Amino acid sequence: MKKWLYVLILSGSVVFYSFSFAGQETQAELNDVEQKTQEKSDVPWERFNLNLGVFISTLDSRLAIGGNNIGVGVDLEDVLGLDTSISAFRADVFWRFTDNQRHRLDLSWFDLSRDATKVLERDFEIGDSVFPVGATVKSKLDMRILKASYAYSFFQDDRFDLAASFGLFVVPLEYEFESQGFNQIYEQDSITAPLPVIGLRGDFAITPKLLKG
Repeated sequence: MKKWLYVLILSGSVVFYSFSFAGQETQAELNDVEQKTQEKSDVPWERFNLNLGVFISTLDSRLAIGGNNIGVGVDLEDVLGLDTSISAFRADVFWRFTDNQRHRLDLSWFDLSRDATKVLERDFEIGDSVFPVGATVKSKLDMRILKASYAYSFFQDDRFDLAASFGLFVVPLEYEFESQGFNQIYEQDSITAPLPVIGLRGDFAITPKLLKG
């Protein structure tokens, strides 16, 4: 029987630390034409931005025991003692790569990996193995998420930027479960799940130097 593992992120994120870098046209380029200079100076949208940060995420991980995606769900946080809330590193970067600033590429990466060791309070079945109650199980759940997308701003002026986007969510997922002691049992598997992403995003400039997205 095929076993399926899925993870649900229940909460948003809180950035504790971030670093940003933004690039605009040089003043020499803008001075070529007086009218172009005025237009560009009024547009607040960044051409390039890099953010590095740490955020808090709350997770609920379940293992479906059964075939064809039908079966009993096992709460891994409860059974194996995995943390339900973690601090994770995140990196985001975008680049507007045309002169009119309507075409934009976005990349995001963050790591939601966890590990734990716990004495089982109930039998735990996965693959062809059964980890019995009372066994000390060391578990590792690695999940990293990469998002890549392209966006086109179909409406853009000096205050509003509205864009439609599409791309991919790629989730490499790997788990390892190992019992420690006299009766040693080991199970490991991995899967990469690409998911399409279609979205609508908007930014609003409260002032020329303050953006709200």
